[in-house]
Amino acid sequence: VNREFYLSLADLARQNKVMILLENQCRDINGSLHRGICADACEAALWVDSLNAACGEERFGFCMDVGACSLCGQNMREFSLTLGHRIQAVILRDLDGSRESSRLPFTYSGFERSGTDWLGLIRGLREIGFDGSLILDFSTTAAAFSPLLRPQVLQLARAVGEYFKWQIG
Repeated sequence: VNREFYLSLADLARQNKVMILLENQCRDINGSLHRGICADACEAALWVDSLNAACGEERFGFCMDVGACSLCGQNMREFSLTLGHRIQAVILRDLDGSRESSRLPFTYSGFERSGTDWLGLIRGLREIGFDGSLILDFSTTAAAFSPLLRPQVLQLARAVGEYFKWQIG
């Protein structure tokens, strides 16, 4: 059913010169988070390749949600390497590894270290020559600050984005 739905969007995507990105997700089953759709990198790669083969062109790609990888306890370097060139966008967000959250990268630390494997992510994206879009999702962090301080939070977010761009490149 999902395959037919995605393929039904391919012509519209072609007409509008856009790429459809599948995304790794977690599922909440009775309060417990589990790997969801496209959470397995090999399975996600097969989905993207199968959809592109059916279209006869590169119309589908992948958006890697770092938070979902962290929640699923996945090795981000291996995840990146498995998906390789299929990764067209990366959502950068930090969390505690057990609950959904969208914190600015490097702002969650438990026991004086980050719960997210930022170094593994950077190494993996660097190895695949990633040159897609980096998306900072820090809505939880932004909501915690007074509106008077949000301009400074935005400046910090920009610096974090530039740091990732520099490290990956």
